[in-house]
Amino acid sequence: MDFNDLRNKNKGEYISIPPTKEIPNEEFRWMSNDEWDASVPQKTYFFLAGLPRAGGTLLGAILHQNPDIYVGPTSPILEFLVSFDNIFKFNSMYHAFPKDDFRIRTLSRICDDWYSDIDSPIVIDKSRGWPRAIPYAELLSGNIKIICPVRSILEILSSWILLNRKSPNSFIDKSLKKLNLELTDDNRCEFLMQEEKGNVEQSLYSLKEGFKIQNHGLSNHTNFLHFVEYNDLINNTENTINGIYNFLELPTYKHQYDNIENTLQEDIMAYGMPEMHDVKPTIIRNNNNPEEVLSKKIIEKYSGLEFWRR
Repeated sequence: MDFNDLRNKNKGEYISIPPTKEIPNEEFRWMSNDEWDASVPQKTYFFLAGLPRAGGTLLGAILHQNPDIYVGPTSPILEFLVSFDNIFKFNSMYHAFPKDDFRIRTLSRICDDWYSDIDSPIVIDKSRGWPRAIPYAELLSGNIKIICPVRSILEILSSWILLNRKSPNSFIDKSLKKLNLELTDDNRCEFLMQEEKGNVEQSLYSLKEGFKIQNHGLSNHTNFLHFVEYNDLINNTENTINGIYNFLELPTYKHQYDNIENTLQEDIMAYGMPEMHDVKPTIIRNNNNPEEVLSKKIIEKYSGLEFWRR
């Protein structure tokens, strides 16, 4: 039974909601599930995942120029879904009297509530975990499409190292200090590639899992991943953007590529890297040669990990 079946099954049930601006003195009011659903503007949800330092911020800033599309900073939606679902899974009182329709209805409404202040009819939610979280994506969309910016792993590592050199209070060095590790570029790379914890490795693992789900028939959805190479985004921008619109099955939009602005930045100071999500007004490739930045040991260890190119 899917979400729509459960919604139809429970017509006539009621929920309480807080007072509105129109009726400020009302303590609460009752609204049927159908009325609640009708009161929330219906949006189309797509997803943005991929690898860090691979042009995701630039891509989001470009797509956000389209007034019909909202692309915000990294969102907590996926973590909310997992956390709330775990409450149901591990709550003994719930298991004593389970209501799966309530569970699915509750989870499915999280995204609509989070984006209730957004007027754009299309939302691209950003989280690197989406490729391996297809069951949760299914709660939000019947047509799952995940945009995945990718780049050479060595270029990603060297990009982090170059950024770290301008950021004395980076999250990378803070973590190394807590682990009592020497602040060397090799250790920084190893930290980023740490299994299950590293910023780069986690994102790479998520992509691999999504690729496996897609290519081995482990989901009813097919071809839900769209890889966007960093070099293509930089060197062949318009065709790459049009390819994304084609993937999303949306009409193309005339974007501006000489006055790009990232208008929706998260609090990057939490990462200790002020320039982490900087977007230049024009599209220029950063000077990033891994052979000039990374050690031979790191280059040999992390070469050839780009599975999507095989």
